[in-house]
This record gives sequence, structure tokens and C-alpha cells, in this order.
Amino acid sequence: MICKRKEITGLSGEQADLLNTFISKSIFGHGTGQLRLSGFNLPDTSSDISQSNGANYVEINKTNALHRYALLNLVYNFSDF
Repeated sequence: MICKRKEITGLSGEQADLLNTFISKSIFGHGTGQLRLSGFNLPDTSSDISQSNGANYVEINKTNALHRYALLNLVYNFSDF
């Protein structure tokens, strides 16, 4: 299992942590295939809200990014060509 941590800074200046991880398994003979299950943005830090005030207005910005998700990959190596 591999875990990667990354810090991002949002609109409001707050920092959020991203955690991505994956597990892989060699399949088929002689390592020609790999099955990988990956998870992205595991803490689900995917939205940011900022607010600005003026003399005659209030502005609220909300930014949404991709939420927590998983990905299953199957890779086959064509090494005998």
C-alpha cells in the first residue's frame, strides 16, 4: 500500500490535506498483469467557501472539486512484441 499526502491552499487561505493511496496485485503469469485499487481525496476536503463584504453587497464564493472517489485499474504488459 502506498499513501501520498499533499497540502493545498484554498480561496480562504486555509490549508487542506489530500490523501491518495493505492493497493496493487500482480496477476497472470510472469508479472504481465497488474490490478490496482486507488483511492483519491480520502479525507474529502473538496469544497471551499470565501466571503467578501462591500459597502452595498455581500459576495459568497463556493468552490467544489471532485469528492472522494475510487478507481480500479487493470494493466496488461505486452512485452513479447
